[in-house]
Amino acid sequence: MGKINIVYATNINLNWNNGATSHIHAVTKYLNKKNNLILLGPKYNLKSSKYKRYILKSFINLWIFIKLIYFKLSGQIDVMYSRQGYLFPAPAIIARLFSIKHIVEINGLIREEMEGSTSPKFLIKIACLFERFSYKHSKRIICNSDGLKKYIVEKYRICPTKIKVIGIGVDEKRFVTKQRSSRITTIGYVGGLQHWQGVDYLIKAFAKVLKNNPNLQLMIVGDGPEKENLETLTQKLKINASVNFVGQVNNMEIPSYMNKIDIGICYLNKFKEGKYGPPTKVYEYLACGIPTILSTIKGVEELFNKDIVLFVKPENHKDLSRKLIFLLQNSKELKRLKKNSRKFILQNYTWDNIGNKVEEIIKGVERGQ
Repeated sequence: MGKINIVYATNINLNWNNGATSHIHAVTKYLNKKNNLILLGPKYNLKSSKYKRYILKSFINLWIFIKLIYFKLSGQIDVMYSRQGYLFPAPAIIARLFSIKHIVEINGLIREEMEGSTSPKFLIKIACLFERFSYKHSKRIICNSDGLKKYIVEKYRICPTKIKVIGIGVDEKRFVTKQRSSRITTIGYVGGLQHWQGVDYLIKAFAKVLKNNPNLQLMIVGDGPEKENLETLTQKLKINASVNFVGQVNNMEIPSYMNKIDIGICYLNKFKEGKYGPPTKVYEYLACGIPTILSTIKGVEELFNKDIVLFVKPENHKDLSRKLIFLLQNSKELKRLKKNSRKFILQNYTWDNIGNKVEEIIKGVERGQ
Protein backbone atom coordinates (compact mmCIF):
# COMPACT_ATOMS: atom_id res chain seq x y z
CA MET A 1 0.00 0.00 0.00
CA GLY A 2 1.25 3.48 -0.90
CA LYS A 3 1.12 6.58 1.20
CA ILE A 4 -2.26 7.66 2.52
CA ASN A 5 -3.35 11.28 2.33
CA ILE A 6 -4.43 12.10 5.88
CA VAL A 7 -5.86 15.36 7.17
CA TYR A 8 -5.75 15.64 10.97
CA ALA A 9 -8.25 18.34 12.04
CA THR A 10 -8.59 19.85 15.50
CA ASN A 11 -9.96 23.03 17.05
CA ILE A 12 -7.38 22.93 19.86
CA ASN A 13 -4.98 25.86 19.83
CA LEU A 14 -1.72 24.39 18.55
CA ASN A 15 0.22 27.22 20.18
CA TRP A 16 -0.63 25.84 23.59
CA ASN A 17 1.97 23.70 25.30
CA ASN A 18 0.02 21.07 27.22
CA GLY A 19 -0.89 17.39 27.25
CA ALA A 20 -3.44 17.74 24.44
CA THR A 21 -1.06 19.42 22.01
CA SER A 22 1.77 17.04 22.96
CA HIS A 23 -0.57 14.17 22.06
CA ILE A 24 -1.49 15.77 18.73
CA HIS A 25 2.09 16.52 17.69
CA ALA A 26 3.36 13.08 18.73
CA VAL A 27 0.68 11.18 16.80
CA THR A 28 0.91 13.35 13.67
CA LYS A 29 4.71 13.14 13.69
CA TYR A 30 4.49 9.36 13.64
CA LEU A 31 1.78 9.25 10.96
CA ASN A 32 3.75 11.61 8.73
CA LYS A 33 6.69 9.20 8.53
CA LYS A 34 4.97 6.89 6.04
CA ASN A 35 2.02 8.98 4.88
CA ASN A 36 1.17 12.43 3.54
CA LEU A 37 -0.26 14.25 6.53
CA ILE A 38 -1.71 17.74 6.87
CA LEU A 39 -2.22 19.03 10.40
CA LEU A 40 -5.13 21.46 10.33
CA GLY A 41 -5.67 23.45 13.50
CA PRO A 42 -5.68 27.03 14.80
CA LYS A 43 -2.72 28.92 16.20
CA TYR A 44 -3.38 32.07 18.17
CA ASN A 45 -2.14 33.96 21.21
CA LEU A 46 -5.33 35.73 22.19
CA LYS A 47 -6.58 35.89 25.76
CA SER A 48 -10.32 36.33 25.78
CA SER A 49 -13.39 36.00 27.95
CA LYS A 50 -15.46 32.81 27.93
CA TYR A 51 -18.07 34.20 25.54
CA LYS A 52 -15.47 35.63 23.17
CA ARG A 53 -13.95 32.14 23.05
CA TYR A 54 -17.26 30.76 21.79
CA ILE A 55 -17.25 33.35 19.00
CA LEU A 56 -13.63 32.47 18.22
CA LYS A 57 -14.53 28.79 18.01
CA SER A 58 -17.27 29.64 15.50
CA PHE A 59 -14.74 31.36 13.23
CA ILE A 60 -12.31 28.44 13.67
CA ASN A 61 -15.07 26.04 12.57
CA LEU A 62 -15.77 28.13 9.49
CA TRP A 63 -12.06 28.35 8.63
CA ILE A 64 -11.58 24.58 9.02
CA PHE A 65 -14.78 23.96 7.05
CA ILE A 66 -13.44 25.97 4.10
CA LYS A 67 -9.96 24.43 4.28
CA LEU A 68 -11.39 20.90 4.31
CA ILE A 69 -13.45 21.64 1.20
CA TYR A 70 -10.28 22.89 -0.52
CA PHE A 71 -8.29 19.79 0.51
CA LYS A 72 -11.06 17.52 -0.72
CA LEU A 73 -11.46 19.24 -4.07
CA SER A 74 -7.69 19.27 -4.60
CA GLY A 75 -7.46 15.52 -3.93
CA GLN A 76 -5.52 15.77 -0.66
CA ILE A 77 -7.82 13.69 1.56
CA ASP A 78 -8.09 9.90 1.60
CA VAL A 79 -8.89 9.72 5.31
CA MET A 80 -9.84 12.50 7.70
CA TYR A 81 -8.89 12.18 11.37
CA SER A 82 -10.37 14.62 13.86
CA ARG A 83 -9.78 15.08 17.57
CA GLN A 84 -13.25 15.68 18.95
CA GLY A 85 -13.65 18.97 20.77
CA TYR A 86 -16.73 20.77 21.96
CA LEU A 87 -18.57 22.85 19.35
CA PHE A 88 -16.51 21.32 16.54
CA PRO A 89 -18.88 19.93 13.87
CA ALA A 90 -16.91 20.97 10.77
CA PRO A 91 -15.05 17.68 10.08
CA ALA A 92 -18.18 15.54 10.49
CA ILE A 93 -20.24 17.81 8.23
CA ILE A 94 -17.59 17.75 5.49
CA ALA A 95 -17.21 13.99 5.85
CA ARG A 96 -20.97 13.61 5.42
CA LEU A 97 -21.25 16.01 2.46
CA PHE A 98 -18.32 14.56 0.50
CA SER A 99 -18.45 10.92 1.69
CA ILE A 100 -14.99 11.17 3.24
CA LYS A 101 -13.75 8.32 5.42
CA HIS A 102 -13.68 9.88 8.87
CA ILE A 103 -12.09 8.77 12.15
CA VAL A 104 -12.93 10.56 15.41
CA GLU A 105 -10.69 10.57 18.45
CA ILE A 106 -12.22 11.37 21.84
CA ASN A 107 -10.34 11.77 25.14
CA GLY A 108 -13.07 12.89 27.52
CA LEU A 109 -16.75 13.63 28.04
CA ILE A 110 -17.62 16.91 26.37
CA ARG A 111 -20.71 17.49 28.53
CA GLU A 112 -18.73 17.21 31.76
CA GLU A 113 -15.89 19.37 30.48
CA MET A 114 -18.32 22.12 29.49
CA GLU A 115 -20.26 21.85 32.74
CA GLY A 116 -16.96 22.10 34.61
CA SER A 117 -16.25 25.39 32.85
CA THR A 118 -19.80 26.64 33.62
CA SER A 119 -20.82 26.82 29.96
CA PRO A 120 -24.43 27.87 29.23
CA LYS A 121 -26.87 24.96 29.13
CA PHE A 122 -28.04 25.70 25.59
CA LEU A 123 -24.44 25.48 24.31
CA ILE A 124 -23.93 22.19 26.13
CA LYS A 125 -27.02 20.79 24.39
CA ILE A 126 -25.74 22.00 21.02
CA ALA A 127 -22.30 20.50 21.68
CA CYS A 128 -23.87 17.13 22.55
CA LEU A 129 -25.86 17.20 19.29
CA PHE A 130 -22.66 17.90 17.35
CA GLU A 131 -20.95 15.08 19.24
CA ARG A 132 -23.72 12.62 18.38
CA PHE A 133 -23.58 13.69 14.70
CA SER A 134 -19.78 13.19 14.60
CA TYR A 135 -19.98 9.68 16.03
CA LYS A 136 -22.82 8.66 13.74
CA HIS A 137 -21.01 9.77 10.59
CA SER A 138 -17.57 8.37 11.37
CA LYS A 139 -16.06 5.07 10.23
CA ARG A 140 -14.18 4.54 13.49
CA ILE A 141 -14.04 6.13 16.94
CA ILE A 142 -10.86 6.00 19.00
CA CYS A 143 -11.05 6.54 22.76
CA ASN A 144 -8.56 6.05 25.58
CA SER A 145 -10.39 3.69 27.95
CA ASP A 146 -12.93 0.88 28.06
CA GLY A 147 -15.03 2.99 30.43
CA LEU A 148 -15.30 5.81 27.90
CA LYS A 149 -16.13 3.30 25.18
CA LYS A 150 -18.95 1.88 27.28
CA TYR A 151 -20.30 5.37 27.96
CA ILE A 152 -20.35 6.24 24.24
CA VAL A 153 -22.06 2.96 23.36
CA GLU A 154 -24.79 3.47 25.97
CA LYS A 155 -25.23 7.24 25.59
CA TYR A 156 -25.18 7.48 21.79
CA ARG A 157 -26.13 3.90 20.86
CA ILE A 158 -22.98 3.34 18.84
CA CYS A 159 -22.05 -0.18 17.74
CA PRO A 160 -19.20 -1.39 20.04
CA THR A 161 -17.18 -2.77 17.11
CA LYS A 162 -16.95 0.75 15.69
CA ILE A 163 -14.99 1.94 18.73
CA LYS A 164 -11.32 1.12 19.30
CA VAL A 165 -9.52 1.72 22.60
CA ILE A 166 -5.99 3.08 22.44
CA GLY A 167 -4.24 4.39 25.54
CA ILE A 168 -2.23 7.56 26.02
CA GLY A 169 1.41 7.66 24.96
CA VAL A 170 4.42 9.20 26.62
CA ASP A 171 7.73 10.49 25.29
CA GLU A 172 10.18 8.06 26.85
CA LYS A 173 13.11 10.28 25.86
CA ARG A 174 11.81 13.28 27.82
CA PHE A 175 10.45 11.36 30.77
CA VAL A 176 13.37 9.33 32.06
CA THR A 177 14.52 7.77 35.31
CA LYS A 178 17.00 9.85 37.32
CA GLN A 179 18.63 9.16 40.65
CA ARG A 180 17.64 11.40 43.56
CA SER A 181 19.99 12.21 46.40
CA SER A 182 17.84 14.50 48.57
CA ARG A 183 17.32 13.59 52.21
CA ILE A 184 13.77 14.86 51.93
CA THR A 185 11.28 12.36 50.52
CA THR A 186 8.87 14.04 48.11
CA ILE A 187 5.34 12.83 47.57
CA GLY A 188 4.15 14.43 44.35
CA TYR A 189 1.00 15.24 42.47
CA VAL A 190 1.01 16.70 38.95
CA GLY A 191 -2.24 17.78 37.32
CA GLY A 192 -5.35 19.91 37.56
CA LEU A 193 -6.86 20.94 40.87
CA GLN A 194 -10.49 19.96 40.32
CA HIS A 195 -12.65 18.31 42.96
CA TRP A 196 -12.59 14.91 41.24
CA GLN A 197 -8.77 14.71 41.43
CA GLY A 198 -8.93 13.83 45.12
CA VAL A 199 -6.12 16.16 46.16
CA ASP A 200 -7.99 17.03 49.37
CA TYR A 201 -7.80 13.37 50.40
CA LEU A 202 -4.10 13.36 49.52
CA ILE A 203 -3.47 16.37 51.77
CA LYS A 204 -5.34 14.73 54.67
CA ALA A 205 -3.38 11.49 54.19
CA PHE A 206 -0.10 13.40 54.00
CA ALA A 207 -0.88 15.21 57.28
CA LYS A 208 -1.34 11.85 59.00
CA VAL A 209 1.89 10.40 57.58
CA LEU A 210 3.89 13.54 58.32
CA LYS A 211 3.40 13.17 62.09
CA ASN A 212 5.90 10.29 62.25
CA ASN A 213 7.91 11.16 59.14
CA PRO A 214 9.18 14.76 59.48
CA ASN A 215 11.52 14.47 56.45
CA LEU A 216 8.60 14.49 54.05
CA GLN A 217 7.27 17.12 51.71
CA LEU A 218 4.23 17.21 49.45
CA MET A 219 4.71 18.89 46.07
CA ILE A 220 1.57 19.84 44.13
CA VAL A 221 2.19 20.94 40.54
CA GLY A 222 -0.82 22.40 38.77
CA ASP A 223 -3.69 24.84 39.10
CA GLY A 224 -7.45 24.80 39.11
CA PRO A 225 -10.66 25.90 40.85
CA GLU A 226 -9.89 23.99 44.07
CA LYS A 227 -6.49 25.55 44.71
CA GLU A 228 -7.66 28.11 47.27
CA ASN A 229 -9.65 25.48 49.18
CA LEU A 230 -6.66 23.15 49.21
CA GLU A 231 -4.35 25.87 50.49
CA THR A 232 -6.85 26.62 53.24
CA LEU A 233 -6.95 22.93 54.14
CA THR A 234 -3.16 22.75 54.55
CA GLN A 235 -3.30 25.78 56.87
CA LYS A 236 -6.13 24.23 58.88
CA LEU A 237 -4.11 21.02 59.29
CA LYS A 238 -1.00 23.10 60.13
CA ILE A 239 1.13 21.41 57.48
CA ASN A 240 1.53 24.33 55.04
CA ALA A 241 5.28 24.49 55.80
CA SER A 242 5.64 20.98 54.31
CA VAL A 243 3.38 21.48 51.30
CA ASN A 244 4.65 23.20 48.17
CA PHE A 245 2.00 24.51 45.76
CA VAL A 246 4.12 25.03 42.64
CA GLY A 247 1.24 26.23 40.48
CA GLN A 248 0.84 25.86 36.73
CA VAL A 249 4.05 25.14 34.83
CA ASN A 250 4.95 24.94 31.16
CA ASN A 251 4.54 21.45 29.73
CA MET A 252 8.23 21.35 28.81
CA GLU A 253 9.13 21.80 32.49
CA ILE A 254 7.09 18.86 33.75
CA PRO A 255 9.89 16.23 33.41
CA SER A 256 12.15 18.27 35.72
CA TYR A 257 9.41 18.36 38.36
CA MET A 258 8.67 14.67 37.87
CA ASN A 259 12.28 13.88 38.68
CA LYS A 260 11.91 15.55 42.07
CA ILE A 261 9.18 13.08 43.06
CA ASP A 262 9.80 9.87 45.05
CA ILE A 263 6.18 8.68 45.14
CA GLY A 264 3.59 9.80 42.58
CA ILE A 265 -0.12 10.09 43.33
CA CYS A 266 -3.19 9.91 41.11
CA TYR A 267 -6.17 9.72 43.44
CA LEU A 268 -9.24 10.18 41.24
CA ASN A 269 -12.51 9.95 43.14
CA LYS A 270 -15.67 8.03 42.23
CA PHE A 271 -16.97 10.93 40.13
CA LYS A 272 -14.65 9.72 37.35
CA GLU A 273 -15.43 6.04 37.76
CA GLY A 274 -16.10 4.17 34.54
CA LYS A 275 -15.92 7.32 32.39
CA TYR A 276 -12.22 8.05 31.89
CA GLY A 277 -8.95 6.21 31.62
CA PRO A 278 -5.88 7.23 33.59
CA PRO A 279 -4.74 10.81 32.97
CA THR A 280 -1.47 11.58 31.22
CA LYS A 281 0.37 12.11 34.51
CA VAL A 282 0.13 8.40 35.39
CA TYR A 283 2.00 7.35 32.25
CA GLU A 284 4.57 10.08 32.87
CA TYR A 285 5.11 8.99 36.49
CA LEU A 286 5.69 5.44 35.30
CA ALA A 287 8.01 6.49 32.46
CA CYS A 288 10.16 8.28 35.04
CA GLY A 289 10.28 5.13 37.16
CA ILE A 290 8.28 6.75 39.95
CA PRO A 291 6.49 4.33 42.32
CA THR A 292 2.86 5.30 41.83
CA ILE A 293 -0.32 5.05 43.90
CA LEU A 294 -3.66 4.92 42.05
CA SER A 295 -7.25 4.78 43.26
CA THR A 296 -9.16 1.60 42.41
CA ILE A 297 -11.83 2.99 40.11
CA LYS A 298 -13.18 1.44 36.94
CA GLY A 299 -11.40 2.69 33.87
CA VAL A 300 -8.07 2.85 35.70
CA GLU A 301 -7.52 -0.42 37.52
CA GLU A 302 -8.14 -2.50 34.36
CA LEU A 303 -5.03 -1.09 32.68
CA PHE A 304 -2.49 -1.81 35.41
CA ASN A 305 -1.70 -4.48 37.99
CA LYS A 306 -0.03 -4.71 41.38
CA ASP A 307 3.36 -5.32 39.74
CA ILE A 308 3.20 -1.84 38.20
CA VAL A 309 1.36 0.36 40.72
CA LEU A 310 -0.03 0.29 44.25
CA PHE A 311 -3.83 0.53 44.46
CA VAL A 312 -5.85 2.22 47.21
CA LYS A 313 -9.54 2.70 47.88
CA PRO A 314 -10.92 5.98 46.47
CA GLU A 315 -12.11 8.77 48.77
CA ASN A 316 -10.44 7.18 51.79
CA HIS A 317 -7.53 9.20 53.16
CA LYS A 318 -6.86 6.64 55.90
CA ASP A 319 -6.23 3.88 53.36
CA LEU A 320 -4.07 6.24 51.33
CA SER A 321 -2.00 7.12 54.41
CA ARG A 322 -1.52 3.41 55.19
CA LYS A 323 -0.23 2.74 51.67
CA LEU A 324 2.11 5.73 51.85
CA ILE A 325 3.53 4.48 55.14
CA PHE A 326 3.92 0.99 53.63
CA LEU A 327 6.01 2.35 50.75
CA LEU A 328 8.07 4.63 52.98
CA GLN A 329 8.98 1.66 55.18
CA ASN A 330 9.56 -0.81 52.35
CA SER A 331 12.55 0.08 50.20
CA LYS A 332 12.40 -3.26 48.33
CA GLU A 333 8.86 -2.53 47.18
CA LEU A 334 9.89 0.95 46.04
CA LYS A 335 12.75 -0.47 43.99
CA ARG A 336 10.51 -3.15 42.47
CA LEU A 337 7.85 -0.66 41.38
CA LYS A 338 10.48 1.71 40.05
CA LYS A 339 11.99 -0.99 37.85
CA ASN A 340 8.69 -2.43 36.61
CA SER A 341 7.00 0.88 35.83
CA ARG A 342 9.59 2.11 33.34
CA LYS A 343 9.70 -1.28 31.64
CA PHE A 344 5.91 -1.35 31.36
CA ILE A 345 5.84 2.01 29.54
CA LEU A 346 8.63 1.07 27.14
CA GLN A 347 6.78 -2.11 26.17
CA ASN A 348 3.30 -0.63 25.81
CA TYR A 349 2.91 3.15 25.86
CA THR A 350 5.62 4.96 23.93
CA TRP A 351 4.36 7.24 21.18
CA ASP A 352 5.68 4.77 18.61
CA ASN A 353 3.45 2.09 20.17
CA ILE A 354 0.42 4.38 20.11
CA GLY A 355 1.17 5.85 16.68
CA ASN A 356 1.45 2.38 15.16
CA LYS A 357 -1.97 1.38 16.54
CA VAL A 358 -3.56 4.56 15.18
CA GLU A 359 -1.94 4.01 11.78
CA GLU A 360 -3.28 0.45 11.59
CA ILE A 361 -6.81 1.75 12.17
CA ILE A 362 -6.35 4.41 9.47
CA LYS A 363 -5.10 1.78 7.02
CA GLY A 364 -8.09 -0.40 7.75
CA VAL A 365 -10.52 2.44 7.19
CA GLU A 366 -8.77 3.42 3.96
CA ARG A 367 -9.14 -0.16 2.74
CA GLY A 368 -12.84 -0.07 3.60
CA GLN A 369 -12.61 -2.39 6.58
